[in-house]
Amino acid sequence: VNKNKIKEDLIGTWKLVGYYNDIEDPETGTNYHSLENGEILKFNIDGTFENYLDTISTDGTFLVNAESVLTMNFNPTATGNPSSTYINKINKLTDNELEFHCNQTDVMCDVYRYEKVTTP
Repeated sequence: VNKNKIKEDLIGTWKLVGYYNDIEDPETGTNYHSLENGEILKFNIDGTFENYLDTISTDGTFLVNAESVLTMNFNPTATGNPSSTYINKINKLTDNELEFHCNQTDVMCDVYRYEKVTTP
């Protein structure tokens, strides 16, 4: 897998539309839970990202390796949140779909599903 190709495919604006976990939704009978007002995640070509949810915004830098591991380094926020690093495994990346989960083997992680809302 070409890490530069993965990074190129990430560039753009994505909206969180739902997530999968081990809890069954009683309405649908599946473990997929849709969201109407999910966060917006924008990946920029210069290796930075922006993250928006309601009136809260964060930003930072990101890297992708050849094993489809996405590392997001969040900058400290004006509200006092310290810097943090999230390491995620990309499960699916197409022209309009992105799915990833935390890259840990010892814990159960939700799989987050995004849809592309704009392209660069």
